[in-house]
Amino acid sequence: GDWIVKNSAHWIYEGTGLKDGEKIPSIIGWEYHGQPVAQIPGLEIVAEGPLSEPSRFPHAGIVYPGPRGNWVFNAGTCWWSEGLSQ
Repeated sequence: GDWIVKNSAHWIYEGTGLKDGEKIPSIIGWEYHGQPVAQIPGLEIVAEGPLSEPSRFPHAGIVYPGPRGNWVFNAGTCWWSEGLSQ
């Protein structure tokens, strides 16, 4: 599936020029995380969209504040590192 940008004003997209609804093709692999996402305070969905198999839950990429002032980013896909290398 494709990474579909949501909330393009979020700081993780700063400097990318990406806009809501734009796609990074074929980066969502066979193993992915999706809806429904956990109810974590401050959690923001930064990408979401359907996959090629309509019976599956839609993909979701998330960011949320961690317990020690850190940030947690979960791309929600096993192909994220491969996509970065291209």
